[in-house]
Amino acid sequence: MRWHVVFSNSLLFYGAKGTTVLYYIGQIVLNSGICRNALEPQNMSRDQSKDPLHGLTLETIVTALVDHYDWDGLAQRVNINCFKSDPSVKSSLKYLRKTQWARDKVEALYISTFG
Repeated sequence: MRWHVVFSNSLLFYGAKGTTVLYYIGQIVLNSGICRNALEPQNMSRDQSKDPLHGLTLETIVTALVDHYDWDGLAQRVNINCFKSDPSVKSSLKYLRKTQWARDKVEALYISTFG
């Protein structure tokens, strides 16, 4: 088993590889001997919060928009056939995963609506 050693203001924490040590400042010494500065948890949460879609799946986004606008309202706001002709979440996901420009429009609508 490999161990990480975290030094924090003269405190020493041991944790098995893959465990997360919260609230640390200092350096992590990996068993390869390479040192790197550790980030404070506040910085990590700020970086993640910059992306309003962080942690959301495309299915969650489409479902929320359909619940909010219905298919007709969604088709009026984003002019793509998968929202107009026999729409379903499954067919919309298939199309949006293949077509980046359409996905960008749907994600922008989600951000403007709920973000």
